[in-house]
Amino acid sequence: MPGSPYALLHGIAQPVSGPALSRTPARVSGPAPRPGQHTQEVLSAYGIPRPRTEALSAAGVVV
Repeated sequence: MPGSPYALLHGIAQPVSGPALSRTPARVSGPAPRPGQHTQEVLSAYGIPRPRTEALSAAGVVV
């Protein structure tokens, strides 16, 4: 997609980085995370126990 602000990765359009850096070029290394893919890890990092995060997920509060 030359000149486009998006690049295709695994058939999915991903936004590219803003500036073009010659010595440290940016590149897309994988697809974007799926909704909820890191919810457990993030809530755990904030000290929320797994049973609570599972209850929040079951109630539809978090994905």
